[in-house]
Amino acid sequence: MTAGSPRRCVITGASRGLGFEFARQLATAGEFVVATCRTPASAAGLRELLAGGGLILPLEVSDQVAATAAATAVAERVDAVDLLINAAGIEDSARSSGPVGRLDGDALVEVYRTNAVGPALVTQAFAGLLARSGRAVVLNLTSKQGSLAGATAAGSIGYAMSKAALNMLTRKLALELYQDRTTVVAMSPGWVQTGMGGQDAPLTPGESVRAMLACAGRLALTDTGAVLDHDDVLAAETREGQ
Repeated sequence: MTAGSPRRCVITGASRGLGFEFARQLATAGEFVVATCRTPASAAGLRELLAGGGLILPLEVSDQVAATAAATAVAERVDAVDLLINAAGIEDSARSSGPVGRLDGDALVEVYRTNAVGPALVTQAFAGLLARSGRAVVLNLTSKQGSLAGATAAGSIGYAMSKAALNMLTRKLALELYQDRTTVVAMSPGWVQTGMGGQDAPLTPGESVRAMLACAGRLALTDTGAVLDHDDVLAAETREGQ
């Protein structure tokens, strides 16, 4: 990527919520957006958003074959990826949230596969394209619920476990991809007005994503491995505006 040229951005879970808002803001900024989701045929808003350019691909993030196929399709359009946003995620079901006596193993695994295994497989598939950028960023969407220190309330067992695992994945990927000059971080979006966060949340998707993109734009390789709470993300956005 040369100075001033559009970034090549891949987003998972882009048909709704924060994933869609990432796609919207990046496309509006003139970046080349590859938006992935489970069923592009039903993602009318995404198709409208990228009608003038970009790429929409099917991707079930926990499917290794599908992740590899998506990376192959992207490689046919661009020679590198500068930004990978692992935004796809699911919340707990009644059988994965607890209490412990009601937990179901299959329900726990479903949450874990999407929220933790999925980002591992997607990053694996795109690692080569990220390396060709020379200064790529992998942004994993985590949650305050994945913090061990912040685990002060019962419930949300499967979701919290999956985000804690995602935080560890971020650290491990940072160590491995450092040699390729790929920066890997996890960011908490805060409490956002999405289907998961509800309408009582204090942040709109636009506000949350704007802060995360501002933070991502200031990252250096020395920041790799960071797990950033939303307060850290907001601090970076404030510095960006100064």
